[in-house]
Amino acid sequence: MAAIYGRHMIDTLHERVGDEEQRQRSEDAQSLSTEPRTWMRAIGHWGHRSGDPRGIYDGAPEFDYRFAAFQAGLDLYSNEANGLTDRAGLYLAYGHGIMDVTQDRIFEERSAGRNQFDAVTLGGYWTRLADDGWYLDGVLQGTWYGFNTRSNRSTAIGFPEQDADGVGLAASLEAGRAFHLADGWQIEPQAQLVLQTIRMGDFNDGAADIDFDTSNSVTGRIGARLARSWNADGTDKTSQRSYTVWGRASLWHEFAAEAQTDISSANGPVAFASDLKETWLEIGIGGTTRLSQSTSLYGNLNFSTTFDADQYAWNGKLGLKMTW
Repeated sequence: MAAIYGRHMIDTLHERVGDEEQRQRSEDAQSLSTEPRTWMRAIGHWGHRSGDPRGIYDGAPEFDYRFAAFQAGLDLYSNEANGLTDRAGLYLAYGHGIMDVTQDRIFEERSAGRNQFDAVTLGGYWTRLADDGWYLDGVLQGTWYGFNTRSNRSTAIGFPEQDADGVGLAASLEAGRAFHLADGWQIEPQAQLVLQTIRMGDFNDGAADIDFDTSNSVTGRIGARLARSWNADGTDKTSQRSYTVWGRASLWHEFAAEAQTDISSANGPVAFASDLKETWLEIGIGGTTRLSQSTSLYGNLNFSTTFDADQYAWNGKLGLKMTW
C-alpha cells in the first residue's frame, strides 16, 4: 500500500496542479503564466486486492485499503523565454491510510487484522511547458511513514500490537504532447515512469522477529487525454472565467515490485515473497475552472482495475491554485 500511496502523491501533472492549458485561454491569463503560484489539494482513495488461499506463500493476502491526504505546493521559480515556460517548486503532504486484511481460506474468509500508517511527504518538481503543446514534468519525493499493525489473534498467545517506522523515496518523469483540434478540443498522448524504493523497520511480534526487505517498484504508464477548453462568454480573449474538461485512459504496468518478509525460526530466517507485478487500466475524468485571473479550482475522479478484476480502486481529488 505504501507504493500506491507514494505514487498518488506524485500523480500526473494535470491531477497534481490542474490544467496548464488554461494559461493560454486569454490574453489576461497569458500575462500571469510566469507569476509565482501556490496550490493545494485533498486526495481520497479506496481500493481492494483479492488474495490467494495460500496467502503469504503465494501472491499476497486479500485486503481492502483506503487513505486520505492533503497536499500543498509552492512555485519557487518560474520563467518564460523562447516559447518555453519553466516552473519549479516544493510540496508538502500529510496522509493517513488503513488496510484491513482478510485471511482467505479455501472454504472461508475471516478478518486477520488491520494495518495503519501516518505519512509525511516532501517533494520537489520541475515542469517545462512549450507553446507548441509538449511538456515535461519531473518529480522527486521522500515519504516518512509511521506504521501500526494489529492482529485479531489473541495477545495471550503473542501477536501484540506493533509500531514501526519506514521511509520511501520516489522519482517520476512524465511527458506529453497536446495536438490542438477545432473548437477548443485537443488530444494529448502521454507517457510516465515512476521509480520507488521503500524500507520498513523491523519488529518482533511476540513470537518471531519480522524483517521486511527493501521493496522496489518500477511503474510505467502510457495514455491519452481528450480535453476541451472554452471561455464563459464564448470568446477567446475577454472572459476571466474559463473552463477545461477532460477524459483520460491510461495503461499502467508494474515491472519490478516484489515484497519479501523474513521471519525468524529455530532453523534460521524463513523468507515469504510476494510478486506484485501487474498491468491495470485506469479511466478518469476531470476539469479545471478559472474563477478569476488569479484563482482556479480543479478536480478529477478515477477508476482503475486489473484485467482479471482481482484489483480495483477508486479515487478523487479536489484542488485550488492561486497566482500572486
